[in-house]
Amino acid sequence: MSDDLRKFGGAIPDLYERGMAPVIFAPAAVAVAARVAKLGPGRVLETACGTGQLTRRLAASLPAGTAITATDLSPAMLERATTGLPEGSGVALRPADAQALPFADASFDLVLCQFGVMFFPGPRPRDAGGGPGARFRREVSVHHLGRS
Repeated sequence: MSDDLRKFGGAIPDLYERGMAPVIFAPAAVAVAARVAKLGPGRVLETACGTGQLTRRLAASLPAGTAITATDLSPAMLERATTGLPEGSGVALRPADAQALPFADASFDLVLCQFGVMFFPGPRPRDAGGGPGARFRREVSVHHLGRS
């Protein structure tokens, strides 16, 4: 992953949270968290969590005891993500590159990424193959805001 993305520090996390989150990230997080809650996973991994918009929604909407691990490449974004997490949520925030995750296979019931895939270098998932032997199978769900 690009070293430039690791440097998403300084004012960037606050700009994300105050400027982009209310318009882009928060509405999508509401929709994604509702879909995840219907699935009822026990162990969730969110990659490229940014400032934690989806992380906070997952923590608030999933049952107590659900293990939520949220990762991001930028320590500054992770630091901002701690703000607003429900007390006692047990969310684990960890620095990690979404393309080189430090977790064993089958560690999670559900792996999701709300907006970070667009930053991943190299071949897009559709080009990388997903047949037998793939590390994990990916399901893409498109949500049109304003439609049920």
